[in-house]
Amino acid sequence: MSSSQNYIDKLTIEYLSSSSYCHNDISASSVDIDPDHIVFYKKRLYAAIKQHINGLIKKLPTTNKDTHDCILTAYIEKKIKAFRIDDFADLQNTDLSNSNIDELPSNYVDDIDDPNKLLYNDTKQTTSTLDDFVIIKTVKTANAPIYPKEKNIMNKNFRYKGVKKKEN
Repeated sequence: MSSSQNYIDKLTIEYLSSSSYCHNDISASSVDIDPDHIVFYKKRLYAAIKQHINGLIKKLPTTNKDTHDCILTAYIEKKIKAFRIDDFADLQNTDLSNSNIDELPSNYVDDIDDPNKLLYNDTKQTTSTLDDFVIIKTVKTANAPIYPKEKNIMNKNFRYKGVKKKEN
């Protein structure tokens, strides 16, 4: 089976299957683990996860995948997606904080003493000329459109975000 077919099957199971098959129920997946067991097996857990991540980085061929490897791979994939979303949101927030929001629009009216003057301003009667009926084919733009810049979320600032530094 090709990798594209595996990808299609994965998408089909993830998005089109019933929720009982995917096991996305958070209340059913919450398991209480004894903290003493976590402390006792902490180094072995770190080593197993590190070994699994190194295998993913080096793309080692695995002939026998057990459910633990699939679970770790799915967990890592979900966490990477969450990190990417958080990093993109941070980039968007910094862009918004750097923009000038204090500028008022050009049609802003500060003086509203007489609202009737604003609503019913005097319109001057203009006579129609032949120039009013001629279609102008050139379009004049005052300013070039501003397109959003491409975001680079593979920045070094986001690589270690949320990771505590080692204390010597």
